[in-house]
Amino acid sequence: RLAGELRAARACRDHAADRLLALALADAGRWQLYGALLSEVDRILDELDPEHRGRRLMEELDRRVRERSDRRRRLALRDRRGARRAVYADG
Repeated sequence: RLAGELRAARACRDHAADRLLALALADAGRWQLYGALLSEVDRILDELDPEHRGRRLMEELDRRVRERSDRRRRLALRDRRGARRAVYADG
């Protein structure tokens, strides 16, 4: 059902793009506003698309794994530095 609704939403978006183009040609000062509006609609439709959802979830998982790995490296480096300082302080 979602896929069908997204197809209908994309058709509405295309119709709106045609209308906004006509308006932008009549009032060139608003073309940036209309472009920004269409960009947001495209972003929302993309976020709702089930085909892209899996890719976004994998990207988020990869990002979190990288963050944890970086954090572990920083903590390990901090621990090694602390151990060296303790050795030098005792020596």
